[in-house]
Amino acid sequence: MSELAFVRSLAEVAAAVAGELVRSLPEAVGHHVRIRVREGVWATYYRPPRPARPLGPHVIQLGTRMIIHQLGAPAATDTSGREMRRHGWEELWGDTPRARLACVLVHEIAHLVAHLRRPPGHRQRTHGRAFQDLLLELHGRGLARQAWNRLKELTSDIRLDTPVAAALAPPPRHLARRGTDKGTGFRPSTTAYSPGDPVTWPDRQGRPHHGTVRRVNSRTVTVVEQGRPATEWWRVPPRLLRQRSGG
Repeated sequence: MSELAFVRSLAEVAAAVAGELVRSLPEAVGHHVRIRVREGVWATYYRPPRPARPLGPHVIQLGTRMIIHQLGAPAATDTSGREMRRHGWEELWGDTPRARLACVLVHEIAHLVAHLRRPPGHRQRTHGRAFQDLLLELHGRGLARQAWNRLKELTSDIRLDTPVAAALAPPPRHLARRGTDKGTGFRPSTTAYSPGDPVTWPDRQGRPHHGTVRRVNSRTVTVVEQGRPATEWWRVPPRLLRQRSGG
């Protein structure tokens, strides 16, 4: 299975697990909660019914770019990653993609519960003390453990349980150049590439592109596509690049 297909599959599994968790909550009984996946976007959020449609659905959205971030970003910098460190969940769970995703799902469900409990007309800080207390309550009720267990049951891919720091160790330079770095993690180091390297990568629709590395940046690689002017280039995350033979 390609990485893009794996991410899509994992996003759908995560959405299914979120739906199961929501249906298990007494607070959500009688409310229409829609769980959806959006491809190619980071945006992962909870949205209450619109004022014009107060009986409309509550929406929890999972963006596939968020899924990719949890699979490979070092020391997760999103809100849920900071909460894992603040509350000591990294020590309890280990910093693995499966643990990160479980915490992301609980985080978005906590926004749902906070909205359902909120007295009419009352406003509170989005991630304030009350919300953090609610997060701790939901973890205490075992919601994160349920999420982790269901993710484990529905997808047992070893990549989800590989500590992220270990998964991110860049392959030796000579191995990377021979194209044997597959499976070393979702975010290989940019140092695996050098100017002049022939590479291939997919766009958001999964269509392959071929080109040559022009410059190596701290987080991305600048590549010029075959058949395009040198003044036009792509900035590609290294996890999407693959070495190819030939010039």
